[in-house]
Amino acid sequence: MLPPEGLVPLQTTVEETGISDSISTTRRTGCIVPPGRRSLLPASCIPRDCQNIAKPLIFSFIDCIQPVCTHDTTGRAPGGADGISEKEVPMIACFRMTAAAVTLFLAFSTVVSVHPAAAQNWPMVNGAKERTSYVDDRQFQPPLQVSGAAAMLSANINPFSYYDGVLYGARQGDPNHAVAVDAATGNVLWTFAIPGTNASMNHVPAVTEELVLCGGQHGTALYALDRQSGTELWSTPIGALYTRNVLIDGGRAYVMTDTVFCIDLADGTILWSYDIGTNGNSTPTMDENAVYANIGRRLFALDKTDGTELWSIESYERSYAQVIAGDDTLYASNAGAVRAVDPADGSIFWETEFPEIKVPAGLATGCMALAPDIVCYTAWRDTAGVAVLYALDRHTGVLSWKHVFAGEGLYTPLIVGEYVYVGDYEHDVFYALHRSDGTTAWQMQLEQTTPQAIFADGTLFVADGTSVLALKNTASSVDQVVPRRPLLTMSVAPNPASDQLHIRLSLQRRAHVRISLYNLLGREVALFSESVLDPGSRSFRWFLAATGVPELSPGMYLLTARTAEYAVTNRVMMLGR
Repeated sequence: MLPPEGLVPLQTTVEETGISDSISTTRRTGCIVPPGRRSLLPASCIPRDCQNIAKPLIFSFIDCIQPVCTHDTTGRAPGGADGISEKEVPMIACFRMTAAAVTLFLAFSTVVSVHPAAAQNWPMVNGAKERTSYVDDRQFQPPLQVSGAAAMLSANINPFSYYDGVLYGARQGDPNHAVAVDAATGNVLWTFAIPGTNASMNHVPAVTEELVLCGGQHGTALYALDRQSGTELWSTPIGALYTRNVLIDGGRAYVMTDTVFCIDLADGTILWSYDIGTNGNSTPTMDENAVYANIGRRLFALDKTDGTELWSIESYERSYAQVIAGDDTLYASNAGAVRAVDPADGSIFWETEFPEIKVPAGLATGCMALAPDIVCYTAWRDTAGVAVLYALDRHTGVLSWKHVFAGEGLYTPLIVGEYVYVGDYEHDVFYALHRSDGTTAWQMQLEQTTPQAIFADGTLFVADGTSVLALKNTASSVDQVVPRRPLLTMSVAPNPASDQLHIRLSLQRRAHVRISLYNLLGREVALFSESVLDPGSRSFRWFLAATGVPELSPGMYLLTARTAEYAVTNRVMMLGR
């Protein structure tokens, strides 16, 4: 998560952005006009994503002007077009000019495509193989209301995906489990114990019409499950998949550990593999031509069909890095910086650095999102000790706006229409920010925020402690609001604590309850009680030393109360005895 020691800026041409307080430099490469042409517009005025379309149109526009400016007295336009009078030449040229201008206008009016995630489903991390975390739905906007809540059976809920009305998530424990939950009712459809796994989970299941692909921490394989029943269909030994997510493209799956694997979805056969040379926690990115990875201090591209390396450039990222595939530009995190890269050869279009970032956001779901106008980038903590979300012009890298939060920790942003949605770690607040200027449009207090909200079927699904909330557009939602009545609630005091915890528990119905303490690696370090409790509220005092709990190292711990269908977690700061 931390930048490498001795971080040195790239030795390239530098152009000052004029926003020295937030960004030190932005590096740019120019646009090339073909020999013999004279561009009517400065190349820098043309969005890079449009240049492949716009340049030929501009040059055609110039060519169709030519007959107006030069024709001979015989009435023939240059090139020998007979039978056209001198009066007709300007008229035809004018028609051609008008047609070219209209075509050019239409080209610029569409401007950019960023491969938005499908609004119907959210089948993999960041919504699609390009990992844009963007959905073009301008009708969906805050304020939002809760229309349902589904329990995900986790003491610390992790990222999730969505397919045909079902949420697919992962829960920590010994072993880790894949879980399928009906998004409308909250009913658990099936669970799958991932063999050989334990501790915490930060893995997003990938889903097709037939399969759910998943793995876990300390596991050894990728598992393909029947989407309807959760039955194991095949497994492929590729190693542990904690914080490593699977991408799906057609009949193939792509995932990386210390190796990039291309796997046949039909039977789990490894079609090709590429040795990275280092072990890290990252997920690849794809477009129609290549697989891209940002790991082990390299950003590189592989041919999707056979894994041949296409190019490789230096990167400061070692792990938890992200790449987003735009139409003809890659956007990559770079240890406190964002760079725009040519997917054809790895040349850098621009790079924007943030010297005030102390800890970049190292997350399994990434730290960026891409819209038609901006690329968002999150910092976990800056030199002031707070989280920051930056929005850069996607064509130039110039800062458009930034939003500074009250505490540290910021999760992966999601962009839906004109709003950027993001949750903060320290205060557990979920925000909707205006995409245009970063100001707060709406916010909601949660019990506990986690990595990334997703958008599917016109609904924003947001993790909240041990549940997933379904948020609807207030103006358009016709669903009846379902009151949130969690099966189990818990509070703890004092916090911070040294040797004594006062626990208050409330239970909606009779259940077997296990109360225990976990460290941040997801390992159970102490068990307080395990018994069947009747409905109602009750209080307990837990004297750790008196019950044989060994002295705990000072730091953050997770106090968890779990039933067979629900769990709740409180963060507790232990000071030591």
